[in-house]
Amino acid sequence: MIEAQFPYILDALRLMKDHGIASVDVRPDVQTAYNEMLQRKLSPTVWNTGGCKSWYLDKNGHNSTIWPDYTFKFAKRLERFDLESYYQELVPTTERKLAAIS
Repeated sequence: MIEAQFPYILDALRLMKDHGIASVDVRPDVQTAYNEMLQRKLSPTVWNTGGCKSWYLDKNGHNSTIWPDYTFKFAKRLERFDLESYYQELVPTTERKLAAIS
């Protein structure tokens, strides 16, 4: 999993630098849709059915830790950083000008 996450983060940092973005924060609608998809895929798995008690489940029986699909599908989702899925805060103009000078 980390092998897919690391290039995604590097792509995010590259895009942030190229576009003068100081920070990004996932949009709530995107996070909600992603979490709903995860729970839909997790619902029939052994981790969530049959009274399984594991460290994957929190005190309320909610599973928010395991990826419920093939790792190659996870890697496919992270092929490129999806800038549109994030709120973006731009670097102040004066800082961008100073960075361009140095």
